[in-house]
Amino acid sequence: GRRTILRQREESLREVEVGQIGCFEIDGERVCLKRFYKTDTGVMLVSENPKYAPMVFNVDNCQDFRCLGLAVLKQSVIK
Repeated sequence: GRRTILRQREESLREVEVGQIGCFEIDGERVCLKRFYKTDTGVMLVSENPKYAPMVFNVDNCQDFRCLGLAVLKQSVIK
């Protein structure tokens, strides 16, 4: 298994910067850990695993988009 440690986003801190990995809540229904990018009309979340397509969100397909924190450490079990 993998573990990821997050630094919770506080109101006084800036959100995750472009290209950084963060934890995001989409429409209060799902949470994901992805690399963050801005687009002309919204945001794009990109998985580190290339077999998963990028997720694009804008006002047409997303009611609520929240940054929950910045990924600061990832640990994996080495076998």
